[in-house]
Amino acid sequence: MPGILSCVTLAQCSAILDATPKRIQNAYATLGLPLRYREAEVRRLGLALRLGDGFGLPLHVAWERAGEALAQRAAGIVRLPVGDIAIVEIDVRRYLSDWTAAWARVRRLATPRGRGRPPHPARAARTHALTAARKHGIDVVALAESLRRSPGERLQALNENARFVRALQERRGPRQ
Repeated sequence: MPGILSCVTLAQCSAILDATPKRIQNAYATLGLPLRYREAEVRRLGLALRLGDGFGLPLHVAWERAGEALAQRAAGIVRLPVGDIAIVEIDVRRYLSDWTAAWARVRRLATPRGRGRPPHPARAARTHALTAARKHGIDVVALAESLRRSPGERLQALNENARFVRALQERRGPRQ
C-alpha cells in the first residue's frame, strides 16, 4: 500500500485525529512508540483513540483491537471482543474512508512549515525588487552577477572602473 512509511508532522497528526498534540504525544509515550509519526501508526492510533473514547478501553487494549481490525480491513465490518462479555463491530471501510478524507484535507491545507528560519525580510525585498525590475523591462543580469560577488570583489571592480574612466578622461584632454 503506497504511503505506509510516509511521515506526518505532529500538527498534521493533531488535525487528522482531531486531538490535541499533547494527547497524541502522551498516547505515543504510553504505547512506547518513538515520536516519529508514520502514517500507518497514526491511522491505527486514530482508531484506537475512537475505541478508547467510545468504549472506555485502556489505550493498550484499544491499540491491539485497532491493529486487529485494520488487519482485517477486507472484511468490511469486523467484530472484536472488548472485555469478557462485550463485542464491538467496527466498520473498517468507513473508518478508512474518513481517514483518507481527513488525510487529504490536511495534506492540502495544513502543509508543514519548512525547515530553518524564515527568509530575512531584506533579502526577500531585494528579490522582489529584482523581479519587479525584470517585469518593468530592465536587464538585471549585470546587477545579479554583481550581487553574487563578495563585497571585496565588488570594491575591486569599482576601483578598476574608476581607473578606466580616469584613463579615458586623460586621453580626451581638458574639457572645452
